Amino acid sequence: MVTLASCGSTNTELLERRRAQPQQWPHLSVLRAEDQRAGRGRLDREWVTPPGQALTASLLLEPDRPLPQWPTLSLVAALAVVRALRGRGLDAAVKWPNDVIVRSQARLEVPGWGRARKVAGILAQVVPAPTAGNGAQALVLGIGVNCEQREFPVPWATSLAACGAPIRPATMLGLIGIELTALLGRWRSRGFVDLRAAVTEALDTLGQRVEVQEAGARVVGDVVGLEESGSLVLRRLDGRRHSLTSGDVSRVRRAEREAPGSDGES
Repeated sequence: MVTLASCGSTNTELLERRRAQPQQWPHLSVLRAEDQRAGRGRLDREWVTPPGQALTASLLLEPDRPLPQWPTLSLVAALAVVRALRGRGLDAAVKWPNDVIVRSQARLEVPGWGRARKVAGILAQVVPAPTAGNGAQALVLGIGVNCEQREFPVPWATSLAACGAPIRPATMLGLIGIELTALLGRWRSRGFVDLRAAVTEALDTLGQRVEVQEAGARVVGDVVGLEESGSLVLRRLDGRRHSLTSGDVSRVRRAEREAPGSDGES
């Protein structure tokens, strides 16, 4: 593992180092930053963390399964974070497709989140195979966990310290590493099919009514599980099954759930 005092984004840094010196950054290489100045999440959203108060790290993988199966590794990493947090007594869950939340005791509900608060996120990026020289195509998994912050830029965020379970970033990385090593072994042996039930059980919205904006349309339904591809499966209000490959999932408030005429799309 390489630890940097500061960098822009650990994913970008590891991607660039892998491209420049693939033999120096083999399978399971880890790059961590004490201060990540330009962190980002899915859809290139900014993720701001005070220096030294969050785990910001990236892991390089050379998956030996077909490329179409690689996207499920984000869910595998999220499950590893959930298990690490549950091991410390927190009621953590996966917020599909790539976040980890803690079911908090917050008195105020946040629209789309309820009383759940985001504590971690995963960002996966493919490293293209080099045009010359050695080095295989690879995947970089960025893992960010809010550890010791007390102030947050958005109302749906939290940290381990705010949840009453402060953990140093380096310690958190070790706990996640133990869980992720075991899960990756299972994924390499049998693929996501061997982990689908465990990830499904960890979904925050399993059995809940949600809405998703997909290609400009509003899709409403009850979460019933995951496909082998990692897609989220909804049972729409008209009874049809609907699979989602991406999108922001929001809980539907009770008043909206009972609203007449909401048949799944608008």
